[in-house]
Amino acid sequence: YRAESAFLRQQQGIKTDGSKESELTKITHSSDGEDEEEAEDELLKNAELQEPDGDDPADSYRMVLDDTQALELQEILQAERDVPILNIFVLVAMFSVIILVNLLKGGGAFPSPLGITCGSTAFWLSNAFMIAWILLVSVFVRLHLIHKFERKQWCKYQYVEGDIKWDHRSTIVYPAVCCLAGFFAGMFGIGGGIVKGP
Repeated sequence: YRAESAFLRQQQGIKTDGSKESELTKITHSSDGEDEEEAEDELLKNAELQEPDGDDPADSYRMVLDDTQALELQEILQAERDVPILNIFVLVAMFSVIILVNLLKGGGAFPSPLGITCGSTAFWLSNAFMIAWILLVSVFVRLHLIHKFERKQWCKYQYVEGDIKWDHRSTIVYPAVCCLAGFFAGMFGIGGGIVKGP
C-alpha cells in the first residue's frame, strides 16, 4: 500500500509534505532529466571517439596533441585578457627613438644641439637612421604577428567577427595602406582617417 501510494503521489506531483508540484515545475524537471541524459550520451560518444582502438601509437599521439593544443589555446586566451605589455613597449620605444633623433637633428626655429645643419651628411644620416629604425621595428612586429597567427591556427582558435587575421598578406596590406595614408596626410595636410576611412 505504501509503495503504491508513494508511486501515485509521485505521478500526480504531490510532495511528501502534501503540497502539489505545478505543471511548469514538472515540465522543467522532465526537461532537465532529458538534458542530463543527452549530455551523458554525448560525453560517452566523445569518450569513445577519443579512446584509442588498439595499441596504435598514432592514436595516443593524437590525444597528446589535442591536449597540447588545448593548453596552447588556454595560454592564448589568457594572454588576450591582459594588456599586451610587449606591444606597448615596442610602440613607446619606436616613438622615443624617433623623437630623440628629431630633437638631436633640430630643424626650423629649433637649432640642433649637435650642430647638425640642413642638407649636411649628418642630417641625411639621421633621416636614414630613422627610416631604418622604423623598418626594423616594422619587420619585428610583422614577424611577431605572423607567429601569433600561426599559433592560433595550430590550436584552432575561433576568431570573433571583425577580428583581423594577421597572416602574411594582411601584415603587408594594412601597413602599406597606412603608410600611403600617412604620405598623403604629410604631403597635403589632410587627416589620415580621410584616406583610410573609405
